[in-house]
Amino acid sequence: MIQKIPPLIRFLAVHAILGVVIGFALAGALIAFDVAGLGTLIAQAKNPVTAGMLLFFGFAVTFGSAVMGGAILMYGER
Repeated sequence: MIQKIPPLIRFLAVHAILGVVIGFALAGALIAFDVAGLGTLIAQAKNPVTAGMLLFFGFAVTFGSAVMGGAILMYGER
């Protein structure tokens, strides 16, 4: 039996996923446009996969939390 997801949990999950997508997009743009030599630095690292994963994970957690927190703060205005 599949249970329906409670509305508040769905609200938080949607906003967290949106923040993670924004974080991934921003981290990808920083690497793609080589801002401050970041793309080159990661490409020349001994283990670029680990460096990239750390960057993407950090941005995902940061932006996911920020968007979810902003949604919680503005929830009363809905």
